[in-house]
Amino acid sequence: MKGDQIGREGWSVYLKYTTGIGDMVVYYGNAEELEKMENEYAKAIQNEARLENDIQQKDASIEKLNKTLSEQEEEISALKESSRYNATFKSYNLYNNGHLIPVNSDNAFAVVNNQLYFSENVIASLMNNTVNKDEENSIMYLGKYPEETVDLLSACEPYDASDGFSLGNDKPYKVQAKTYSDGFSLDTYRDRVRTVCFNLGSKYTELTFNIGHVDETDTNGTFILTAYLENVDNKAKQIICDTYTSIETEQTISLNNARVLILEWRGEDTSGTTYGLTNIRLK
Repeated sequence: MKGDQIGREGWSVYLKYTTGIGDMVVYYGNAEELEKMENEYAKAIQNEARLENDIQQKDASIEKLNKTLSEQEEEISALKESSRYNATFKSYNLYNNGHLIPVNSDNAFAVVNNQLYFSENVIASLMNNTVNKDEENSIMYLGKYPEETVDLLSACEPYDASDGFSLGNDKPYKVQAKTYSDGFSLDTYRDRVRTVCFNLGSKYTELTFNIGHVDETDTNGTFILTAYLENVDNKAKQIICDTYTSIETEQTISLNNARVLILEWRGEDTSGTTYGLTNIRLK
């Protein structure tokens, strides 16, 4: 079989033989050059093996990363599903002590994740008042807008107080078995007129408070509270109380930016009764 010469280097010759199963290259040369070629070939094989191993490792890393991403996507999907609101709107008939309350709105109720919510129409119907909203200040209110108020005793220290005046902090009092430690109590023993003063600094327009008969004191007669305003003509208001006066009822006195408020109190047809003022606010 005669081979075709395909290369030559010094005394070394490369011949290519064509056989029935393909081409075959035969090297003819010295042993040193043959060994060199075999080493280079072996290195090439090793490099190819390392490259193949690197590719396999990278493929494994990519597969692991894809699996991790897939697991994270499943977790995110499950989290979205668990946090999804399940809301159902309802049209209940609302009753108060057996009386039907007209809600004036369809679907005024909603069940969201087994919690019942209701619209502002329900509040308006229950309170028989208009519901208003101040979105900027996150306020919802009925009737008039809630103005900022301050506690009377925090803003104004009482002075020239007669005996019978006691701060709730120093001497808590009970009204209908409930203890109050804010505001103050006014005692009428020995049936004479007593007063206490507050320097308002001409900064306020209205005083509001709740008043009630103090437990374990005389229930006979009436309690008369009169508010005088310095530098304002006429007395501001007179409030007459008895044991039927509810402490839940808010009392209001117009202050007209007066400089000084003088509260005067006395009992009438009583051997000595006491009344407590709580939730006393200036506006």
